[in-house]
Amino acid sequence: MTKRLFVGITFSDEVADALVADQASLAPYLRLGRMSARENLHLTLAFLGDVDADVERRAREAVDLTARAGHPMELTLGELGFFDHRGRLVAWRGIAPDGGLDDLVALQAYLVRELASRGVAVDARPYRPHVTLARNVRLEDEVPAVPPPVSFTATTVRLMWSHRPEGGALAYTPILSADLGASGALAH
Repeated sequence: MTKRLFVGITFSDEVADALVADQASLAPYLRLGRMSARENLHLTLAFLGDVDADVERRAREAVDLTARAGHPMELTLGELGFFDHRGRLVAWRGIAPDGGLDDLVALQAYLVRELASRGVAVDARPYRPHVTLARNVRLEDEVPAVPPPVSFTATTVRLMWSHRPEGGALAYTPILSADLGASGALAH
């Protein structure tokens, strides 16, 4: 059996509430769009796709080592943006350039190196850290205003399983949670 996996950072209730408020502010500007479920909001570090049990084991090792080499990060959600994904727009919220972006990019690069050293393939596209707010978006003429910054401390990296329990709604279930900074700091 394979599992569809990714590595990401999830949010406290307070940050998730702010992102849901962003979705509500965005809604009047959409002709179409499917909002991400509150419980699925996350910041992806690496998408692994469908993997077998052996690759999952190696991914767990890489996530654990990355977390231990890292440190808690102060991050700030910044701009609101849109990008094309297979002919449809995705609405997203990014990390502010002065809001811990360098630390986040360094953590992600370290993770990718650890995964690659274990033969775990990751999405080869350049890393664009963002939180997906809505998919399949069609905008009205106006674009919403930039939401206020939201700062938070990222303390945990999670290996997540993307699945549909009993054929229901999409769920992202943590299968490994590793605290950042268990031993030392990530070298840049």
